[in-house]
Formats: sequence, C-alpha cells, structure tokens
Amino acid sequence: MNREDYTTYSQAIRLKALGYDCECEYYYKLGNRNALYSDCGRHNHNKGDETLSAPSMAEAAKWLRAKDVHCEVHYSKLGDEYTATVNLRYVTYSTVYEVALSAAIDRALEVLEKGGAAKGVETANAVHIGEIKGDTKLFIANNTGVLNIGFEKGGSI
Repeated sequence: MNREDYTTYSQAIRLKALGYDCECEYYYKLGNRNALYSDCGRHNHNKGDETLSAPSMAEAAKWLRAKDVHCEVHYSKLGDEYTATVNLRYVTYSTVYEVALSAAIDRALEVLEKGGAAKGVETANAVHIGEIKGDTKLFIANNTGVLNIGFEKGGSI
C-alpha cells in the first residue's frame, strides 16, 4: 500500500460528511490522522462513529464523478508537470501526479460542500464561440496549458 494513493484524513472527514458510503479497505480512527488501518476486507467504515473510510484517490474521484464533479489530471511534457482541473477549471499544477490529484479532490469536495457541481470552464481568457440549440453556450479556454472546451446550458458560467 502506498500511502500517497489514499485520501488524507481531512478528505476522509469531508467525504463522510458528504455521504460517502462506498466500501473500501482502509480507514482512519477518529483523532488519529497519521495511521491508516485495515481489517482485511472492504467495508463501509463510515457507518461507525469512531472510524472514517479512507478510499483510494481513484475511488474518491469515481464517487465524485457520480456526483457530476469531475477531477482530472493532465500531463504536460513541455513543463514536465501535471495540471489538475475540476470540471475543467484549473486547480493547480505539480511535478507529482498524486499531489495534483489530491488538490483536485480537495477542490471537488469544496464544490460539493458549497452545494453543487462546478459549471463550465474558468472564464478568465475563455472565449464564447457559439450557441448550440439556443440556450447552450460553447466556450473554449487555454488558461492552464491545456485546451478546455466547455458547454454551459442557460445562465452564465
């Protein structure tokens, strides 16, 4: 087990508060943020009052996708770095994939805590390039070194 592949203690607390209820192998004990535990099997450790499920970052990202919040990490050879986005919005960059993905998960949790999914793409440097079926707008942005194309139905981004 590589510790860096799993959610942090603070992420586990936030996931539990948001209703994460998937089975996973590892868990934290409340108050002990430095140790991951396993009891040889996959369980929903969030059912207990004294435990927090500690899903892998991939499992957390999959759960977030089901909530329509998409964490992505893109690699750029040019800068030899990873760029993290949540629903196509820039989060951070890092030379370590797991650091970038963890930052994206933190941002995705923040989006859910505020009551919804992030919409569209970052508007700084975004160009509105057309409408599809009246109220659906198409935007394109390149503010992360990655070309982002986003759709927005009604309202504004």
